[in-house]
Order: sequence, then C-alpha cells, then structure tokens
Amino acid sequence: MNSFALLAVLKASADLSDAEIPPSTAEVAAPADFLLLLPILLMVVGAILGGLRTLLQSPVRPMLLDGLDDAIEKRIDQILKRHPSLPSAAGLARLFLLAAAAVLLLRGIAELPSFQRWPIGLGTALFGGLLLEAFPALVQRRRARRFVITFLPLAVVMTYLLRPLTFVFERLLTLMGAEPNDTSTTDLSTKLLDVAADHLREEELTETEQHMIGRVLDLPEADAASTMTPRTELTAVTFDSTLADFLKLSLEEGHSRIPVYEKNLDDIKGVLYLKDLMQLTIDGADLGQETVAAHMREPFFVPETISVPNLMEEMRQRRIHLAVVVDEYGGTAGVVTIEDLIEEIIGEIQDEHDQKEESAELVRVDENKIEADGRVSIYDLNEFFDTDLPEDEDYDTIAGLLFDRFGHIPVVGEQLKMDGLFLEVLQADDRRIHRVRLTRIQPGEQAEVA
Repeated sequence: MNSFALLAVLKASADLSDAEIPPSTAEVAAPADFLLLLPILLMVVGAILGGLRTLLQSPVRPMLLDGLDDAIEKRIDQILKRHPSLPSAAGLARLFLLAAAAVLLLRGIAELPSFQRWPIGLGTALFGGLLLEAFPALVQRRRARRFVITFLPLAVVMTYLLRPLTFVFERLLTLMGAEPNDTSTTDLSTKLLDVAADHLREEELTETEQHMIGRVLDLPEADAASTMTPRTELTAVTFDSTLADFLKLSLEEGHSRIPVYEKNLDDIKGVLYLKDLMQLTIDGADLGQETVAAHMREPFFVPETISVPNLMEEMRQRRIHLAVVVDEYGGTAGVVTIEDLIEEIIGEIQDEHDQKEESAELVRVDENKIEADGRVSIYDLNEFFDTDLPEDEDYDTIAGLLFDRFGHIPVVGEQLKMDGLFLEVLQADDRRIHRVRLTRIQPGEQAEVA
C-alpha cells in the first residue's frame, strides 16, 4: 500500500519531471545521488517507527516482548504512562517521513534522463513500500524487536514536536468512535490468529496450544448462558439455614461458594463463602446457631447475554468468583464461576471435589461410537467426534438438539438418525436428558429409527 502511495505521487508529477529546470535552480540543486539516498534513509526511519508503533499499540505486547529483559518491558510501560500519545505520534511521524521521501525522490529523478527516471523511481518506490510493511510484520513475528526499541527516544522527541497535530488527530478519531491508542482486546483475536499462524508454520505450537488458541478466538461468541451451571443443577441454601447446614451441604456437593435464597431460587439474597467460616470456627462460634443470612455477601447479577470476555473483566475488577445469571424476566437462570470461564479456554478442570465418574462428559467407546453428557455443547461434540451436527441460537447442547428434533422430552431408548449419525438416549428423566450415545453410520448400514 505504501509503494502505491509513492507511485501515485510519482505519476501525478510526471509533467514536473519533464519540465526544463532553469539554470539558476540547477546550480543550487543538491547532487542527484544525495537526493536519491536521502529518501531511502527517510523511508528506513519511517519503517522503523511503524514497527515501533505496532509494538506499542499491540494488545498482545507482553507476548511480543516475551524473551526480552523484564527491564525493557518496564521501561516501555513507564514511557507509555508518561506519553500515552506515543503510538499516534510515531504513526504521524511515519506518514510525514513517507511524504518527505516522495517529494525528495521526485526532485532527484527529475534531473535524470527519461530512460533512467522511471526505472529508478519505480524501483525506489517498491523498495520503500516493502520496507514500510516489513518492520511491522517482523515485530508481529517477534523479530527485530531490540532494534526497533532503540528508536524509542526518537519517538519521544516526535511526541513533543507533533503534539498539536497528535491532539487534533486523536480528537478526530474519538469523534468518529475510535480510540486511537486503545490496546484492549477489540482486535485481539485477529492479532492472536496472526501470531499463532506464524508459530504454527514454524512448528512451535503443540496441538493443545492450538486448541486453546482456537477457544480464545471463540470467546467473543460465548455468553454467560452457554457457560453457566443451569438452574436445574444449582446448589443453593435457604436464607434461614444455619452455618452447620451450609457446611454440610458444601462438603456433600463440593462447592466452596453457594448462593443463598429466601422464597425460591428466583429470590437470591446473597452468596456464602466457605472460607468466611474459618475464622468463626477458630473463634469457637456455634455453627448450629449462626444463620447464613448474617454472614453472606452481596450477590453479583449478570444477564444471560453478557459475553465471556466482558464477564471475565467485570469479575476481575470486582474481585469476585461467582455471579448469578438472570434471564430477561429477572428469574435465576443459573450461576457462573471464574472456573467456568477459565474452562472455556483450557477445557475441563478437575479438582479434588469432582467425582471421577462425573468427569467423563465425552467417552469414546470405539472409533465410531461415543457417549456424551447431555450438557455437552454441540461445538465440542463436533470437534471431538469430527461430526457436523447443526447448531442453532435456540440451543447449544446435544440435549437441546434432541429436544428440538423429537418435539418432546424423550425417554430412555428413543433413537434418532441425523447427519450420518445414530443418536440414542441412554439416561433421562421427566425433565432432562442425562446421557446420549452417538454412533457413526457406516456405508450400507441401516439404522432403524424409533
């Protein structure tokens, strides 16, 4: 793109290059070789500043700086705190250097014979364009980082020199709804995908790392409703229960944070933390006399539609580990924990409270047959079994898909043929599908549908 800009300027000034230069002007003109070397120098500096801007403004800057001294990262953070407009100033300086290089290049080739003018101009423009794109690309691939960082002092000087223009530039971007120096995760997925692709080509990523990156890229599409523990599986304690009741329930269910309700589950009043009982126990309090209402914390409510990245940020800022998810009518839809959100990235986490038999949400029976928990998402099922089951906004689990296709709550043994698969309900009750068997139909095999 930069080479095209230089070529456009060259073409627009073709008449100027053909014009006769007055003798007085030619006598004071700089040597032609200098006027050809200086544009190249300006483009080199502009390219370096472009690479520096890429580094400073990247939402994955810590990853780009990985492997360098910690002092370098601290130094960059300190400079950015003092000069938050540094990335914008570096970008403007790069633009001005490109314009100056184009003007000087035109002046230099104007004195050359016509048979030399276009080859030299075209070659210099292409070289400059490649150079201006090369440094940002190298930085994204964690190359030439130290060299680019050595130009930080120059960028700081540019911040002072271009402060008025930078101010106007940033205000214009803000008015248009853009944050000029935003390093949030708005375009994190794109950046991460680029970096991952480069590492993958160099065979630096394991299969697990590739899977985790894929989950990160899908995070903006996930919401609280798809991540939460649903209401039907919610563990909660009544408002007037004693701490002894809470402790017993916590040990039985393996939860350290339990919601507290008064009338029903739609009337959540707070959340009780197991760790809050430790000091009471040390002080010798009678847990059989103390009620949970006196020791619960304020609940944090979120809508079903909040995205996983936004929910993670909210919980991080509030320093809480459990949120109550509510539906559009204000009723309790479920709860979501920090562990649930982390599992969206790294997969299922088994702790000391999880039962081994409950951990196998997906079990491969043989090459063409698996058993799945009804709560398993269709996306995970397709990834695990290499299938192409349909996804829909009305459901995201295998149980939801079966409810949709059967049109009723199926009983154990009901079967369905779909997309080259044979689905059979293994465990169910009058409200839920607990477990499903999926069998891949082989060519020529006939599957009976109940």
